[in-house]
Amino acid sequence: MVSYLRYQTLHDVAGVKLVFVDCISLHLDFDEKSRELRIFRFPSLCKLLCHSREYRWLYYDPRPSASQTSQIGFETGHSQASDMYREVLLSYRLIFGQDKKSWKAWRNFYKAQNVPPGIEDPLLRRLCGQDCRYETTYEEIKAPDVAAQYSASEDFPFWGARLLKIQQFVVNKNPSDWKTLWNDRRDVLRFYTFWAVVVVGVMSLTLSVIQSIEGGIQVAYAIKAYNGQGKQGA
Repeated sequence: MVSYLRYQTLHDVAGVKLVFVDCISLHLDFDEKSRELRIFRFPSLCKLLCHSREYRWLYYDPRPSASQTSQIGFETGHSQASDMYREVLLSYRLIFGQDKKSWKAWRNFYKAQNVPPGIEDPLLRRLCGQDCRYETTYEEIKAPDVAAQYSASEDFPFWGARLLKIQQFVVNKNPSDWKTLWNDRRDVLRFYTFWAVVVVGVMSLTLSVIQSIEGGIQVAYAIKAYNGQGKQGA
């Protein structure tokens, strides 16, 4: 589910930290101990190779089923290589571009990195830092429509195993404080149900306290009135 893989959830709920890497074989590599998620920093290269039909390009096969001898190879034209690069581009949309909170959070994160001019990829900022609906790259690579759920085997046959590993880590995380509870939007229905119960409970408790105070005041006035009548009778 997208809600488990979007950057807002990864950062605010699971405490995942982004690490940009130069090696595409490390893309979406996730270390559970350090909570570091590696992201390939040069999507423009993927876009170029995704469109290539004339040259033999070196490609990397990240699938667990790929043997060590077949993980790295050369492909000609529009084949496995271009499909693999296309999935890399789609992974930026999945994690960042589909969710407003996620691409806004990425903007704040990237500003703090102080990346020196000249070594950053302008396409990275566009794919991760804005609404995917305004990015023409996805039209150029004929990306499927945005969805709330994707199939790891059908939509991401190359990188699906790594995405599932990240998702499972997030699924196993339980909020440990009120801030995390508030930011946890993995299950929207459960989120609103929980906070509706909290609000109703707080309101009921507040009304009970107010009623108790009113009852105490009424008792105090009754006692005072009774004592006043006793003095007058004496």
